[in-house]
Amino acid sequence: MASGDHKESSDDFHAFFHHLTNTMHLTENILKYLNAMELNRCSRVCAFWAKIVKKLKSKRKTRSWTCFSLSAGDEDFTSITQGTQQFLQEQYTEPDVVFMICESDLLLEKITIPALTRSGRACRGTQSYQDFVRSLLPQSCSLFGIESGGVVGTTTNCRQSIEAENDSRGVSFLCLPKYDGVDIKISDDISENDSDAKLQQYINSLSEPGNPDFKVILNLIADFQTPRKYGFDLMKAVPGALVAGAYVEGVFTRNCDSYPLIQLAAIGGDRVQIASAIINETIDDAAGAEECIKKLKSHSLPEENSFAFMFACLGRGEGLYDEPNVESSIFRRYFPSTPLIGLFGNGEIGFELVNKGSYAQNDEKQKSSKTLYHSYTTVLVLVSIT
Repeated sequence: MASGDHKESSDDFHAFFHHLTNTMHLTENILKYLNAMELNRCSRVCAFWAKIVKKLKSKRKTRSWTCFSLSAGDEDFTSITQGTQQFLQEQYTEPDVVFMICESDLLLEKITIPALTRSGRACRGTQSYQDFVRSLLPQSCSLFGIESGGVVGTTTNCRQSIEAENDSRGVSFLCLPKYDGVDIKISDDISENDSDAKLQQYINSLSEPGNPDFKVILNLIADFQTPRKYGFDLMKAVPGALVAGAYVEGVFTRNCDSYPLIQLAAIGGDRVQIASAIINETIDDAAGAEECIKKLKSHSLPEENSFAFMFACLGRGEGLYDEPNVESSIFRRYFPSTPLIGLFGNGEIGFELVNKGSYAQNDEKQKSSKTLYHSYTTVLVLVSIT
């Protein structure tokens, strides 16, 4: 190439780059096709691009979800690790909170993952699946992690909800953005040394002036010695809120040095609507489960921007119905566009709401432990962001 041609090509490139970095509309139209991780990289190019990235990210408010599972005896975790990496790294909207429910053996499974050295050469490292997930999350993102004996999840296309149980290994994700007018308040690490004090501190914080109107408090307990009174304390602190959750194998956060005993998340704000239903211990067929889910549907909550939690007893599922995915499949039929995430645990927490979100008219009834703590049941919680 002649030197003149080279100079002309260089001038064209600099002219294009100057035009690109100084024309907001053009740059925005190009960058809008990038996912959140790619946008974060672009934000480091210059202050101008950082401003555009901030604007683009502020407009993105989509939720996302997925699940992965392996049948009993399958030891090839490649599909799960690759799927997890692709899902978390290709998020279109940067998540503010990630709900993750993982089967116990999979959570601590040592997996081999490819990595790049600083010189760009490929190498391989080994870490637990739990730490692998932590490494993929944005720094600003909170992790609400649950370890359980069985997992409920929904495929990305929302065509199927699955119940991974009976020695199957599964994981389920629900990623929520920072919604305007919605507050998700997650408890600090409530560990063994200071569990009573921190738990009470969190409960007290829910009733502080200036808080949003919390509609549901998720209560996941890994310590079976935790007094049941704390569940009722949560109900008293936020009288109109649903308290729902389960006793589980473990809970975890972004902090890899923390081993909390309890994990709580209060979801509230003017845009939040909730409903709940309980499939009680007397129901042992699909027809009975369907009637309960019909009651959940009867609340008529908007479903366009909704998600749901399912807290089921280990004694239910395929062992009860003699076929897999019974309750989750019925839910999928009635709520075809609502992602369902959940678990099989060792005791369920929750109650059925009356009057769409308030139990004020039934205070005395709700104070009975029989209406908050259950066994051999399934608690369903539907959350809608309007």
